[in-house]
Formats: sequence, structure tokens, C-alpha cells
Amino acid sequence: MKQLILTLVFILSLKQGYAQDCELKKDPITNDTIISFSKKNVHYECRQKTTSLDIVFGYKGKYSSIIPKDSQITLKLENNVIILKSIVADAFPEDFKINNLNFTNYTLKINLSREDIERLASSPVTFIRYPNPEGGSLDLEIKGLAKSTGKHILVGATCVLEHL
Repeated sequence: MKQLILTLVFILSLKQGYAQDCELKKDPITNDTIISFSKKNVHYECRQKTTSLDIVFGYKGKYSSIIPKDSQITLKLENNVIILKSIVADAFPEDFKINNLNFTNYTLKINLSREDIERLASSPVTFIRYPNPEGGSLDLEIKGLAKSTGKHILVGATCVLEHL
């Protein structure tokens, strides 16, 4: 019984932790409500009935190329639903170093329909295919260290859906 209570407290604290990442704000000029969620490399924003999802992808090495608008990103959900989207803006490289090793981040922005948000909130992402700055695409299976990205996408979609 004690173990059950501790497990429930832990689950509730996780939910509360994510709730702090889900925000409702008012635009000071338009007075529109803005729904936002931000956790590590996943960022949602919903304003004036347009919802965008930004996912930051890291690449080992230093890149200077731009990932062009309309490049494809594919999300596969655990329930086998496939969401294919085009990025809505050019993605520019953001270089940084860790222990003298070069890395480059690209922020890929996609717009989501209500149906996309409902799908993302209903089933975890298990696989992402995203653009390679050198051409073609790369695959990310959502397991190990990448598992948090899938969880953040699910929780963020739930946040947005609860406030639409």
C-alpha cells in the first residue's frame, strides 16, 4: 500500500512538473490568448488559432547550410498514425561547442491543425524522420535519450488541446 501511495505521489508530481511548462498568456497589444508549452527541445505556441511546433534537432559537427522551407518532417505515432508536415520557415544553423567538439542545432517549425494536435495528444511519437543539412533525411527512433523528446511532444500537444 505504501508503495502504491508513493507511486501515485510521484506520478502526480510529474504531471504538476509538466503543468508548469504549459502557460496561458495575454498578448499585451492584441489581448489575444497565447497558449505555450516549452520543454527542452520542444516548443508549442498557439495564437490566433494557429498552432506551431518547433523541434530543435542537434547535429554533430559545424554546418553552415540552411534547411529550406518546405523540407519534410515525418512523425510516426505508437498507434501507427503518420503525420507528414513541411517546415514553414528556413532553418538556420546555430553552432556551439562542448569540450572542443562542434555541434549545430536547427529549429524546425511546423504548423499543426487541430486534428494533428489531437493525434499527437492521443499517442506517443515513436519515430521521427527529419531533414539532414547535407541533403536527404535522418531517422530518429524515440528510445533511450530521445525518449524525452517524444514525451514532450505528447505532453505539449495535451497542453494545447486542453486550452483550445
